[in-house]
Amino acid sequence: MNIDPMVNIYGIRALQTPKKVEAVEYSVQLTFREQWMDERLKFNDFQGKIKYLTLTDANRVWMPDLFFANEKEGHFHNIIMPNVYIRIFPYGSVLYSIRISLTLACPMNLKLYPLDRQTCSLRMASYGWTTDDLVFLWKDGDPVQVVKNLHLPRFTLEKFLTDYCNSKTNTDYCALKCGIPAKASHSAECAPCIMAVYLDIKCQRKCLTWSQATKENTDGGEFDPVLWIEFGVAQWSERLVRRTKDPGEYSCLKVDLLFKREFSYYLIQIYIPCCMLVIVSWVSFWLDQNAIPARVSLGVTTLLTMATQTSGINASLPPVSYTKAIDVWTGVCLTFVFGALLEFALVNYASRSDMHRENMKKQRRQCELEHAASLEAAADLLEDGATTFAMVRRRTPAIMTFCLACCVY
Repeated sequence: MNIDPMVNIYGIRALQTPKKVEAVEYSVQLTFREQWMDERLKFNDFQGKIKYLTLTDANRVWMPDLFFANEKEGHFHNIIMPNVYIRIFPYGSVLYSIRISLTLACPMNLKLYPLDRQTCSLRMASYGWTTDDLVFLWKDGDPVQVVKNLHLPRFTLEKFLTDYCNSKTNTDYCALKCGIPAKASHSAECAPCIMAVYLDIKCQRKCLTWSQATKENTDGGEFDPVLWIEFGVAQWSERLVRRTKDPGEYSCLKVDLLFKREFSYYLIQIYIPCCMLVIVSWVSFWLDQNAIPARVSLGVTTLLTMATQTSGINASLPPVSYTKAIDVWTGVCLTFVFGALLEFALVNYASRSDMHRENMKKQRRQCELEHAASLEAAADLLEDGATTFAMVRRRTPAIMTFCLACCVY
């Protein structure tokens, strides 16, 4: 029996993005509806007097085994009464409606954060029925409806797209039917089971009669069950395994929600404070180079504040292996702040070096002046000594003559 349920998400009433980006999930509250045909439920409407029958217990009728593939948590709403109903129409159509709150996984690519756009999906698939038995289809027209006053604090819902996402799995029929490990599906252990499965298929579909089997397997002789089974195991087991191991395809529907992150919040909370910190760090350029305590405290304070700001930003982000746009911004700002502090250190070192050279020049000039003064003083002293000695030599003969004259008299 092939069943094609029509799926309709009547209203996405509330949509909440994660408070922290590291959560990589989002919450949604929706009214889910699906409709399918079940001819067993046809009834007489007594010439249009009965439009439909309403049930509130989903266990009373057969329902498609739909599940939300990327669901992490979910619950139904039971206040005041269970928010669910089932309507059965006279021609066998069944309408199922329920209100659900879900928390769904949403892997994010944060390379452009916070200037990024994210796509979060809502996936609905069949759990056990393949597309041979059950196929989900979107309702024609407008299958997904979103309330007009939907508001998100940090995101804007730009648009949503509906699509199909059928999945294929490699199902080993021998392992499922006979309970034999998949690795032994081609071994002799699996062969009797395959033969039994083949006989069952042959009898059900009437693809091969006993006479045909006898003619093909015994070359026209009498029917030999042992020979027939041996021939069947040898010739048909591989073909059976190859046929029964075909991938099983499961019907799947998805809704892609395209979100755009609001930049105004991050402009106020991140970009403007970072710019202010960089400008404050540049104030040290206008301070006196000798005001060392003021310039050091200003540079260290802005550097630590910028590092704290960067740590706070990364605390709300998941640890990823790639560089994000916000990392480039904070890295550049941190480089400017560190450069201002480094500039002070270089200027201070260069200033002290210049002062040291000037002092050395002054000391050298002072020594040269003192040395020249000492040489001049020594020269003056030598000149004064020579003059005194010459005067003494000129006065000595007169005195001696005077003394001799006194002695004569």
